[in-house]
Amino acid sequence: MNDASHLESRFQALLHVIDEAQAQAAAGRVMDLSALKTDAERLCAEILKAPPEVARNFQPLIGDMISRLDSLEQTLNTLRTQGDS
Repeated sequence: MNDASHLESRFQALLHVIDEAQAQAAAGRVMDLSALKTDAERLCAEILKAPPEVARNFQPLIGDMISRLDSLEQTLNTLRTQGDS
């Protein structure tokens, strides 16, 4: 597996974790997300070190990840607000 394929595989795995966290939160459960920030930062740092032609291919995926994280944040905030009531 080349570096680009390896990075994409890891990125897809990270998106899967975000999607699973979203599904759990929508069902009223909160996953342990303590490693998510570290994993995302590490992966993004590796993408930044990749050759420009490889890194450029990740721009749409990064935008998608940000959108999914925003959605997860909203769901978790709603869940927390409901729990405070």
